[in-house]
Amino acid sequence: MGAIERTRNLKSVKDANVGTNNFDVVSMEAELPEALFERMGDFLKINPHWDQYQLVSCAIANFLYQNGSTDKIIAQYYLNGIFNKNVR
Repeated sequence: MGAIERTRNLKSVKDANVGTNNFDVVSMEAELPEALFERMGDFLKINPHWDQYQLVSCAIANFLYQNGSTDKIIAQYYLNGIFNKNVR
């Protein structure tokens, strides 16, 4: 599928050599509904400056921030996502 691996499980962020500003990185597996997986792939095809790890991190930060998180790191990820800044 190109920019996104054809798998329903997210691979380890560390295995992909993706870092995040000296913060600890946690690996995660998640099952996605087919529609979300396909739209994620479509988004990544037309936005090559994004990768699946940035997209998922941004989505989680967005959810947490909009649901009351007061953590400054979450706010930083949220704002970086809004302004398309690389959060690595």
